[in-house]
Amino acid sequence: MIPIIDHASKMTLEWVVGKHAVMDLALEAWDRTKLALEGQGAKIKGLVVHHDQDQVFTGHRWVNQLLHGVWARVSYVPNGARYRP
Repeated sequence: MIPIIDHASKMTLEWVVGKHAVMDLALEAWDRTKLALEGQGAKIKGLVVHHDQDQVFTGHRWVNQLLHGVWARVSYVPNGARYRP
């Protein structure tokens, strides 16, 4: 499962489920998120996308889609994502 979660509200914006966390699944989650945000009138340019350093999120296709596709900004978690209540 790859969810895209809004940092401020903690609301899941979009998500996809697959057998493995692969690049195509991550890109599908991003495409769904982008469409949902644009449908609400949100600006994607300059949006900060923060995630862990799993290879799915550090691959060329993912980074290219965010940085060059929509001019979003990418932020990584140094030691992986953690839940902190």
